[in-house]
Amino acid sequence: MTASDYLVGDGDWDDPALIDLLRRSAEEVLPLYAEDDLSKQRVAPLVREDVVSVSVVRRGEEVVAAGVIAHVHDAFEVKRLTVASAHRRRGLARIVLRDLERRAAERGIVRLRLQTGFRQDAAIALYESESWHPIAPFGPYSDDDLISRCFEKEIA
Repeated sequence: MTASDYLVGDGDWDDPALIDLLRRSAEEVLPLYAEDDLSKQRVAPLVREDVVSVSVVRRGEEVVAAGVIAHVHDAFEVKRLTVASAHRRRGLARIVLRDLERRAAERGIVRLRLQTGFRQDAAIALYESESWHPIAPFGPYSDDDLISRCFEKEIA
């Protein structure tokens, strides 16, 4: 597969293909933390009202990568950045992240934040390579400095 096999565009939070990708992603990530105390996690489920923008990468009708900008806890946060396992190692997460940054800038958003887990080395490496800076856990992650790794980037 080449980059031309993929199309980046707007996503719909209620799209069943997106919902399926996010469900599969959650099923993959949760076992990474099976041995860890997640009791300090205070994250409410993401709801449509918080969603500012959705970026998806499609291959045909299949959503193979996605990410969301949400306005939660007085911050604009990148959430649910994920790539389907069969489509990894093609730079799709980077494409989605950059698309989300572009979308944020177009909306006048000057700063984005995000949270990932300490066991997600590929995600941490991506954020660092894209000039995201580590910050202290914020908002719902503020009591969770064991699991959470938080980042911030000035967009404009």
